[in-house]
Amino acid sequence: MGSAGAGLVSVTTDAPGSTAINGGSIRTGAGQSYGDAVTLGAGAVLTSTTSGAITFSSTVNGGFALTVNTSGVTTFSGAVGGTTTLAGVTTDAGGTLALNAGTVNTFGTQIYNDPVILGANTTLTSTGAGALGNITLGSTVNGAFSLTVNTAGTTTFSGLVGNGTALTSVTPMPPAPPVSAPPVRPMGRRR
Repeated sequence: MGSAGAGLVSVTTDAPGSTAINGGSIRTGAGQSYGDAVTLGAGAVLTSTTSGAITFSSTVNGGFALTVNTSGVTTFSGAVGGTTTLAGVTTDAGGTLALNAGTVNTFGTQIYNDPVILGANTTLTSTGAGALGNITLGSTVNGAFSLTVNTAGTTTFSGLVGNGTALTSVTPMPPAPPVSAPPVRPMGRRR
């Protein structure tokens, strides 16, 4: 949907029913709001070119990858891959990601380049082997909820975790940030 040049103004679906995204790409000038359950029938790239919010109010399922690009807020309010595991999930670095659903399941990578705000106890799971199971949180993670990451791949925390709003728990624990200390001056003669 939407041409390579100018996209649609916006996309909105209502709550009763379902939306099948089979075309691969939806590009809008403003936001996208999916009020009903979404099923991916192909790899999907959803883009808002003017910082519009991209909101999933219900579940997202389908054995394909989902990429969301917006400088606005991306919100998942239903389970992602709860019934049919997604191939992967990627968000760009321009906005914020609100995880209000509790569950994201993939058989490939999960790459969250946006700052993440937890709105519920959240479990990120990838069943991918090796690098295909990597889960990357590329910015900060905040929210007064627990975060559990399950993967045989590598879990990467690239930003501060719980620095703005402390998480109730994190499993596995992210590495501690480096500690910067003032230089040590030897005792004895002072100058």
